Amino acid sequence: MKALLDSSVVVAALWSGHPQHDACRRWLERGAARKVELVVPASVVAECYAVLTALPLRPRLTPPQATRLLRKGLLEHASVVGAPPRDHAAVIDEAAALGLAGGVVHDLVTVRAARSCRADVLVTLNLRDFRRAWPSGGEAIVPP
Repeated sequence: MKALLDSSVVVAALWSGHPQHDACRRWLERGAARKVELVVPASVVAECYAVLTALPLRPRLTPPQATRLLRKGLLEHASVVGAPPRDHAAVIDEAAALGLAGGVVHDLVTVRAARSCRADVLVTLNLRDFRRAWPSGGEAIVPP
């Protein structure tokens, strides 16, 4: 099974203080054990770095600490994928056609990456947003 992880799952898996940490962490563990093929969009890697370095922790995660977390916790076990460049322009057309505005456009980019790499599931804590962004995704959009 090929599982694409969105940023909500990656951040929760890497930050032990997140309420969904255990459920999300299990996906990374399955990837490390090669029980599933993990993929993550390049845009999600950047978003996770941004979130990890901005979490209101004391002390804050430094950029090198966030980099180590991403490299060791995620990138050693997941392939980085992306939607083809031509799809990025189509994303705004799709957003308009679905009547979507604002930050959900980032979810559309993730959906495009999932479809492009033929992921079996898109794992997210934001089921509602992804179901709006991918109305035909059905059972492919799953919680951790």
